[in-house]
Amino acid sequence: MMMKKGIAMTLVAAAIASVATVGAPRQASAASVPVAQANVRYVDTLPNQPFNYSMIDWNQRARNFDAAVFDFASTGTYKPIALWDVTHANMATTTFKLPSYVGPQSPIPDGGQEAVAGMASVLGGALTGIDKSNQTGSGYANVNFADMTRTYLTSEGVINNNPLAKTAGVEFWYVLLPTLTFAGLDHLYPSTAMDAALQTTANSWYDAIVKMGGSNVNFNYLGYDFGAKAPFTGNRTEPDAAIGAGMLEYWAYKKFGTQNYLNAAKWSMNFLQNLTSNPSYEALEYWGPLLASRLNAEQGGRYDVGKMMNWAFDTDSGHRPTWGGLNGTFGTGAMDGLMGSNYDHGGNYAFTMNTFAAGMGIVPVARYDQRYARAIGKWMLNAASNARLFYSDQIGLSQQDSTFWTGDPNHGIPYEGLRFQKIGDSTKAPFATGDPLTYGWPYNTNYGIYSGALSGVFGGTVKTTNVSQILQLDLLKTDFFHDAAYPSYLYYNPYATSQSVNVNVGSAPVDIYDAVTDAVLKTNVTGTQSVSLPADSAAVLVLAPANGTKTYSGGRILIDNVFVGYRPSANLALGMNAVASSTQNGNAATGVTDGTTAVRWESGPGDPQWVYVDLGASKTVGSVVLNWEAAYASGFKIQTSTDAANWTDVYTTTAGTGGMQTIRFAPVNARYVRMYGTARGTQYAYSIYEFEVYAPSNLALGKPATASSTVNGNTASGVTDGTTAYRWESGPGDPQWVSVDLGSPQEINRAIVRWEAAYASAFKLQTSTDGTNWTDVYTTTTGSGGVQNLLFAPVTARYVRMYGTARGTQYAYSIYDLEVYAPTNVALGKAAAASSTTNGNLAKYVTDGTTAYRWESGPGDPQWVSVDLGVAQTIRRAVVKWEAAYASSYKLQVSSDGSNWTDVYSTTTFSGGTAAIGFAPVTARYVRMYGIARGTQYAYSIYDMEVYDS
Repeated sequence: MMMKKGIAMTLVAAAIASVATVGAPRQASAASVPVAQANVRYVDTLPNQPFNYSMIDWNQRARNFDAAVFDFASTGTYKPIALWDVTHANMATTTFKLPSYVGPQSPIPDGGQEAVAGMASVLGGALTGIDKSNQTGSGYANVNFADMTRTYLTSEGVINNNPLAKTAGVEFWYVLLPTLTFAGLDHLYPSTAMDAALQTTANSWYDAIVKMGGSNVNFNYLGYDFGAKAPFTGNRTEPDAAIGAGMLEYWAYKKFGTQNYLNAAKWSMNFLQNLTSNPSYEALEYWGPLLASRLNAEQGGRYDVGKMMNWAFDTDSGHRPTWGGLNGTFGTGAMDGLMGSNYDHGGNYAFTMNTFAAGMGIVPVARYDQRYARAIGKWMLNAASNARLFYSDQIGLSQQDSTFWTGDPNHGIPYEGLRFQKIGDSTKAPFATGDPLTYGWPYNTNYGIYSGALSGVFGGTVKTTNVSQILQLDLLKTDFFHDAAYPSYLYYNPYATSQSVNVNVGSAPVDIYDAVTDAVLKTNVTGTQSVSLPADSAAVLVLAPANGTKTYSGGRILIDNVFVGYRPSANLALGMNAVASSTQNGNAATGVTDGTTAVRWESGPGDPQWVYVDLGASKTVGSVVLNWEAAYASGFKIQTSTDAANWTDVYTTTAGTGGMQTIRFAPVNARYVRMYGTARGTQYAYSIYEFEVYAPSNLALGKPATASSTVNGNTASGVTDGTTAYRWESGPGDPQWVSVDLGSPQEINRAIVRWEAAYASAFKLQTSTDGTNWTDVYTTTTGSGGVQNLLFAPVTARYVRMYGTARGTQYAYSIYDLEVYAPTNVALGKAAAASSTTNGNLAKYVTDGTTAYRWESGPGDPQWVSVDLGVAQTIRRAVVKWEAAYASSYKLQVSSDGSNWTDVYSTTTFSGGTAAIGFAPVTARYVRMYGIARGTQYAYSIYDMEVYDS
């Protein structure tokens, strides 16, 4: 095993016709939904402009590494570095082996090579653009080095750091870091054999997660023995293994679509979410923000990306004190942005591998959570500038200790690390070095093969632009197993003044979209374009199809149905007051709104018990997240109120399972939200760590608005700002109107009007596709003001208008907010039951919101599957997405009690596919597909069954 001390485009300049500006939300686009930038504690300590800035050509540097290492025919001292391994460990073909450092004092035994050196070198080369699946070089031709990495899939069914090693006694990170590396290679070079290897190791880790607790998994161990199928302890724990295991399982889910993998990823992240201290040990922490942000953006999670981001850099982990992001200037060099220990022999000791690995995990976060674009851009600017000091040609000859080896004239192989000074000699600062010569390990140099293996992360990600110190970071390069995506790049301007950066968009017309400001900066452009970046700001530029259509879905921003950005929902309950029926042991109600799991609410004994949150003012709410302590409720209701006296059920269950529960319901106006427990799931009381409340996606938020008239500076834009701090006020007289432009045609079925005191007694709600021709969807002559929640039949529209025909007071018309909502699938995430299931295709999959999984019945007729909506509510539409095994004859039925059913639709001539079924409005809690006759020889099978409130 490697003896490390705690192992430890160019853009084209051209004449510019016009300049687009980002970072000024109101100027960029009146319809934009800009995102505020979040602080990261460590990054805040870094300079905007690096000390003694210099940027090497990282792509060429990484290619130099590949050429030096993958040279099987070279001669000279400590050469060749790479050797063939003909032992055929774990596979039938010849593989290769690399030493961990240059100059091993004895040959590496076959099977003794390390994945953190060999496998990582393959990935690093691939990220620079070298085809590592068909490479020709010195001493070889047409070699598939990527496939050779399957040698690390051991007899225990997991990727390990050594081909012949067992996992007994091997700490988590030595197994999981190579596993994440292999996953990256399978993303780049998929094949039947590579896929099978990834799936095998994902299955093994799924089983390990189940063994360690499943939905209540505990990673507080040193490692996992896959031979004994049990975790083991030691002189420390490495709980950040939850990040590595969770990332693996999520990538496997994206690759193979197996629900178990997604479950395991969420269980792992739930473990991390509930931690109150930094779990970091070596390198796995770098993927924590990516796992959290992807689960949020792609799976509707509510995970704390900020906590994960700070953990990746902070040096406060009790599992590895002093380990994290470094800073400071030493002599002529700086260590800002580098990763390692901030106190080794009295000061900083940065490690090359860790710095590159951090970039692999952290950079793509900007795709999924634009709040961290500036922090990521600033950190990478410092890291990419200062990481050059790991290389012998970038630091003084007296500031390094292995200059005697001259076998790398192109300087592709870096030192293992960089100390703030030479040990015992403050005149040599900083100092490029490593552990072998320092501690007498059996290597003859401090040049690290494992250290430079991932230099291709910077080589594939970092490019300079026409403006010095403004980099282009490729956000897709290490975003493995992403969905369909357009080219996406992060730019950070470190200057105190705005700068114009050139962006070469290519010869095919595109729109330049900025995910930070949510604005299309330029449309239908080609070639080199200039984009103006305001001072100390970042942009995430996406090269989207020309004249594409932008839409919004649950916080996701889409262009032509492809993900381009995300806006996390704010927890409306955070920091708000909470009240409970009872408390004990000092665990007060306010524990559920403090944003941590360090404290909790605990009820007194007996049923019922309740806790509610006061949001401070009436708001539109559409979901809650309950993070239960072990003492959960098996039976409970979610209730809402505007006065804390009169409560309305929006969800009910008698089959609660605890853990983290996300509960969605149709948008409702409420100030108070309550969990009302009717039955405890254990012998203990009720106990909740966090009670979070979220608003649904308001399609009108931040969109442009116009009005028939305005007075007193209360303009139309007040109705789409999402607050009651501003309002629209009309001029005198009737009629008056205010309209919102949603930006593109969208299916809508609900509007919420928040009236100021000057309301309309008579008004219409109207929709339009062109802003000229209007259709009434709601009319009243008895309006009473306040907050009106208006539900109407679904319609596709771009414009929504309140058209007032009679004022309810002597004053004008005045509205705080006009909110617009898409139809709510009230079946999403709800409980489901079926007459039978086969092949592991369970009833619950019809409400998971994806077509990756399905329900499959047993043989014979009839068969059924039903959904419990959690509470009786008015519904009028269902969408049934059939797999190939459809019903030719079936009924759609509803019930208030799950026993007595009423038909709302029936057919005997269905031919498969997706069935959109409308019916007269009905109040029901349960909805059932009752299959009478199969349309094929197979069973019944449904991907999803959606139910809508209109």
